[in-house]
Amino acid sequence: MVYGGSGMKIFNNFTPYVPEGNDLPASVLFLMSDNGVDWYEAQKDFKKNTLKVMFDSAGVICCAEIDVSGLWPIDCSVVEIDGKDVPNDFEAGAGGWIFDGKKITARKFSKEEFLVKAEAQKTHLMNTATAAIAPLQDAAELGIATDVELTALNVWKRYRVLLNRLDISTAPDIEWPVQPVSYTHLRAHETRRH
Repeated sequence: MVYGGSGMKIFNNFTPYVPEGNDLPASVLFLMSDNGVDWYEAQKDFKKNTLKVMFDSAGVICCAEIDVSGLWPIDCSVVEIDGKDVPNDFEAGAGGWIFDGKKITARKFSKEEFLVKAEAQKTHLMNTATAAIAPLQDAAELGIATDVELTALNVWKRYRVLLNRLDISTAPDIEWPVQPVSYTHLRAHETRRH
């Protein structure tokens, strides 16, 4: 265990290990910090009312819990943070925060990281649009599409074209096209009119 600023406890780099003894269940995984502390034993050293923050080797926060038993820090480290030292807008798990060795701070993404995130977002939105278009396109090709379905098909296709043309090299300053209202929502509206 290492003590950081304000007496906070930090256990670094938990990795799997096999403890000595042959009376241990085969299905249990054990972790040990880089200074030889077992994860199950380390949990006893944390206070009950502090935030326990799990972060990777780059300091990126992966998870945070008040109850330390909710963490499983394989290939990660854990630090104990007093509640007064946690930023008001802190949200664990989205990769937007880091532990810099002393405190939780907002993560500053590199241009490359912004581009990777933008590409992933674009792919996700394209997949969503394609999934929305498929049944509408089927109805249109079979000649059984309602006026609402034909309108939705046109709106979703336009959206997909705008997404496809999007220049993500300007990330994070991207003006994403507005996603259309789901067809299910339109159908419910159409049903209420009749």
